[in-house]
Amino acid sequence: MQTLVWGGVTREQGPSLEGHLVFQSEEGVQMKRFPVLIGILVLTLIGGVGAGLQVNEFKAGEKVTLDDAGNYWIWDMSQFGNLTYDQQITGIGSLGGTYGGVTGNWHMATEAEMTGLWSYSGSDIASSFGPTYIDHSWGDPEYYWSGRYDKVGPAIPPDPAWGEPGDTTHYLGEVHQIGLSLIKDSLNTSTVGDNSRYSTIGAWVTTGPGATTVVPAPGAVILGVSGLLSMAAGIRRRRRNA
Repeated sequence: MQTLVWGGVTREQGPSLEGHLVFQSEEGVQMKRFPVLIGILVLTLIGGVGAGLQVNEFKAGEKVTLDDAGNYWIWDMSQFGNLTYDQQITGIGSLGGTYGGVTGNWHMATEAEMTGLWSYSGSDIASSFGPTYIDHSWGDPEYYWSGRYDKVGPAIPPDPAWGEPGDTTHYLGEVHQIGLSLIKDSLNTSTVGDNSRYSTIGAWVTTGPGATTVVPAPGAVILGVSGLLSMAAGIRRRRRNA
């Protein structure tokens, strides 16, 4: 007996069934295709997880960057640029825990969180965040991805000759590009006074892990797909035992 299959139609040729067509049910065809389609979806999603910094735009005009540790960051480094430290902290608090479709503990990044971010290359960071400032005055544009993070630096002593009372400082993390040269400054090497404000200085703002989004994160999608695969396998077993 010879069996020929075209799509959802099976033709069996033999002494007793020659010339007859035997149709598989549409449900049976779909059940055979279902695990294959889900498998392709899982592989696609896995390919996007743990792949470095990922820029998302869950809410139009408010991009966020996701790192491999599950921290979301505000993409727009100019969001809190040209502000003093106190003004930056006030501005971050005014977000109310939600930005760019992500709800969590938005705060100025800690040293540990910045150290994790700084494990990426300067080019990765620069391509995954909007610059704090772009200076066009020197021919080739100068790009700055620069901001305070939550570590207090050495105090600036008073200078009576200039009438400066002194100031507390915070550390900066910076990527700086001039023309084709890209420099990632090491952490803990530069500070800026709390009461100073510059257009080239913003703030590194993150949720830390555990934030929720308006759409499922890749990990949640994969868990859901795994559940669908288990359900499909159960249906197939029941059909075989029927």
